[in-house]
Amino acid sequence: MALTPEQIEDRLKTLEVKNTRLERLLHSGRGLTDITQSLATDLVDLGEVPYAKMYQTSTQTLTTATWTTITMDAFSTDTMGGGVDLANEHIIVRRTGIYLLMGLVHFAADTTGPRFSGISVNSTGTPTFRFSGFDPADEALRVSAIVPAVLSAGDTIELMGRHVKGSNLDTVVTDTADTSWLAALLVANN
Repeated sequence: MALTPEQIEDRLKTLEVKNTRLERLLHSGRGLTDITQSLATDLVDLGEVPYAKMYQTSTQTLTTATWTTITMDAFSTDTMGGGVDLANEHIIVRRTGIYLLMGLVHFAADTTGPRFSGISVNSTGTPTFRFSGFDPADEALRVSAIVPAVLSAGDTIELMGRHVKGSNLDTVVTDTADTSWLAALLVANN
């Protein structure tokens, strides 16, 4: 279907406005961040929902009675447009909205003390959302965290673990499906 002259003119004006904005962003040094966020927005518009999942591939020792960020060194999915940040062990939210945050800490077998998992928003040092497990029998314990959260573009999330054993306790890595992991899924735009 051919465009009318008015439609062509409207589209040219829209492109000029977007081009001017892009030039300002590039000159201000904020262009790459905003371009990444725009790409994430475009993926949603094309039907690709922002989702990221990262996981642990090496055992980690956790000190007793201390919230510790769980080391994440691999990822399986990232449709957020650069949401997985392995260097800092967190996921960066690229689009403001309501997210379903999910994580699991896989603790080694031990009969002493409860285990906890949590998700921290913007690296607060203690989890924003906390979940506890029961006192375990002499078997590995997985403590999961699932919570909806309203997040803004640029917010970060990280998985944290804690135990009260009285001495150090390791996480468990059996394979990529049986390990500690963290995921974020956009469920609604805000």
